[in-house]
Amino acid sequence: FFERPDLLKKKHPELYGMLVECFRQEPST
Repeated sequence: FFERPDLLKKKHPELYGMLVECFRQEPST
């Protein structure tokens, strides 16, 4: 899942986008 972001982006682009937004709000990660 987290090890293959490219695969997640292909299968679940919406979920991938949500994860990106979540990680983007993190201060360090």
